[in-house]
Amino acid sequence: MKKIDSSLFSNYYLTIASFISSSFVVSYGLFNYISNFYFLWFFILLLLIFIASVFSFLHKNIEQKKLQDLEAIKVYLEEISSKNYKAEVKVENYYEFLYISIILKNIVKRLVKQEIKKNRKDIEKK
Repeated sequence: MKKIDSSLFSNYYLTIASFISSSFVVSYGLFNYISNFYFLWFFILLLLIFIASVFSFLHKNIEQKKLQDLEAIKVYLEEISSKNYKAEVKVENYYEFLYISIILKNIVKRLVKQEIKKNRKDIEKK
């Protein structure tokens, strides 16, 4: 199980900003030694596009896994609302969603106990 790191993508943008500023400083320092200044910036731009595409791919995968876990919890809640207390939830990716599913299972246990008590009282009244 993984924990969701909310600061991952804010660090991503900070990394890009620092990369651009440091590359400008380096390229300005190398301007006297490198005759083609624009070629250097083109290379830095290509590298930046590559890094951005890798991070966007990672973001897409993380988002897909979160949606998968949320969908599993949603289906489980729909089953509980239709009083199917024997339904199971399978959270596979993130610790936070696993914790939520454990809490939901404990709530279902309490609901089952309350329903059993209610049925016993109804039988005793008859």
